[in-house]
Amino acid sequence: MLYEERLQKLVESRDPFWIDAIDRFIEATYENKEQGISDLEELAKDRTRFNDFTKQIIQRKDDLKSVKAEFLEDIKNNYIKNINSISEKVVEKIQRLDDNVVVSMSTLLDGNKYDSKTMFDIFNITVEKLKEVGLYLDFGQYEKQVVGLPFNIPFKKGYIKHIIIRERIYNGVYGKGSIFSEITDFTLRGNKAVIKTYLKFCIDEKIKDRATLESSIPFIMSEEEILKINEILDNIKSNYQVYDKKEKTFSPEYLNFTDISINDVNYSIKKDDEILSKIRELIRYGFSAEAISNAYDYLTK
Repeated sequence: MLYEERLQKLVESRDPFWIDAIDRFIEATYENKEQGISDLEELAKDRTRFNDFTKQIIQRKDDLKSVKAEFLEDIKNNYIKNINSISEKVVEKIQRLDDNVVVSMSTLLDGNKYDSKTMFDIFNITVEKLKEVGLYLDFGQYEKQVVGLPFNIPFKKGYIKHIIIRERIYNGVYGKGSIFSEITDFTLRGNKAVIKTYLKFCIDEKIKDRATLESSIPFIMSEEEILKINEILDNIKSNYQVYDKKEKTFSPEYLNFTDISINDVNYSIKKDDEILSKIRELIRYGFSAEAISNAYDYLTK
């Protein structure tokens, strides 16, 4: 149904005066008319409150934002709560899927029908919530079609590998070139990987602000490399002790370790442990580190 038709349906009397007044309210308080008409349709389910709303947009025509806050804020909040609730249920269903089962977002909604905006909101929030549990939607050969109607595209459950490596650095000496933090952030979805490196340092002791260098390099991992990285991560999970970062102890040995986070689980590994070298080689740390190092050398020479 077109916007104009929905607007006319809101006003039971079809009175042009009220149709125009509501249209002007939507234009003044919403960036998106589709969202405005949807909110008012929801408000109109309570005709008494809707009629009170229509009176207020005339009486308070110079302060329409306050009218919106009074009558529509609850609708917005309830909408967000509802979308979050639906998305949480979808995430739970995806978590329970067998790895090779192919479904679409629409089929996971149990036949419930929603308008396109609501479907996009459910899809986007579901994607974000999946990241929190280390999952993503693996569209495979259909990935290029996702830009259209993603909730109708078939997918399988995909697993995200997220590794963060933080170097422990002593900051006792402050001066040009002093390094404050060095972080490597690696993400793998399917065979698509991205390595990001961040370096914070002092560019001039007279300047309090820290300089920051960043690099981001995407690449494709082979099946063999993926198997190797999975084996290494399984090895760490099985044989290395989980490290609670809140319980930091600055003993003489503290700087001999490197902090590594695997899907938000933290470990502390000796700097000379071969397993760190193997991880860095697989995630292309050398390419990223070289780019950062060249820029650092140039800025601190």
